[in-house]
Amino acid sequence: MNNAKVEFIERITTFGNILDNNNELLLFLTDKSPNANEHNKQARLLRNGLAVSLFNTLEEYIKKRIGESLQSLSNTQVPFNRFPDSFQRAVTVDALASIHKIALHKHKHNDSPILFAQEECLHIASTVNSTYSLSAYSLGWTKSNIDAHDVTAFMKIHGVNNLWKTINFLSHQTGISISDSEQFFSNISQARHKAAHEPLANISVSDLNTHLDFSIVFAFCIDILLKKCLFFYSNNTSSFITPTANRGYDFISHPWTTRYLVKYLGGFKEYKSINKTKTIKIHTHDYSEAIIRAKTNSAILIIQNENQKIIDWHAS
Repeated sequence: MNNAKVEFIERITTFGNILDNNNELLLFLTDKSPNANEHNKQARLLRNGLAVSLFNTLEEYIKKRIGESLQSLSNTQVPFNRFPDSFQRAVTVDALASIHKIALHKHKHNDSPILFAQEECLHIASTVNSTYSLSAYSLGWTKSNIDAHDVTAFMKIHGVNNLWKTINFLSHQTGISISDSEQFFSNISQARHKAAHEPLANISVSDLNTHLDFSIVFAFCIDILLKKCLFFYSNNTSSFITPTANRGYDFISHPWTTRYLVKYLGGFKEYKSINKTKTIKIHTHDYSEAIIRAKTNSAILIIQNENQKIIDWHAS
């Protein structure tokens, strides 16, 4: 199961509920007149706290989702030495730094650091065998916070080049088009840093809504790209696995197929295209049939709210 995605959707839904115009909590986040000085200071602190938590939610998702992908790649039957050199180094030599940092953290909290290090190093040692396993902590755990360059590196190791252009392209399928995803990610990261470290930082409700929308689109793109890489590896696709060909794979030109479920009068309308010109079926709360239909057609199922913003997705 994709636990990283499940946890992310749960937390991001909570953020969405907080920022909903019908939620009375939004009153506590919104500034009043300039004379309401004490209320406005409290609202600013609450908004700043949400900005930190929102980025941390996205950051945690990225690291855990990358870890899940690495563990899944262990089951592809691809010989370890067929992976690109950058991949092999990342899950062996570079993984040691991540394991060491986490072990030190566990030591401070009396949380079995030796056992953790032993178990994770077994993954590294196993790569000399025909059957091996990969540590979920190989990438993303050496720093307090990750940045756009880190995400680029993580995805490139998997075989995704031109990440940000690809995310810009894929975002159009979600209902929220992003023209410069790299800048958006940097903006959210910088907002988190300001909110956490600058006493006078003032993140607006509008900023929070923008960051929320981007975060779920970004998470969606990362998920489907990692799944597509896993598909290529699982099917031993030589043109993708071979390093020279791997560098040239164009995910933008990939024949993506998408279907849509849009909330409608307590249920969902199912559509075959983003134009939503023809309803395939109207579902109640149970839309498992739509998930099966999308899977049968090798399609991504994007679930949207009444405003046609993505709230969940299913991809095989």
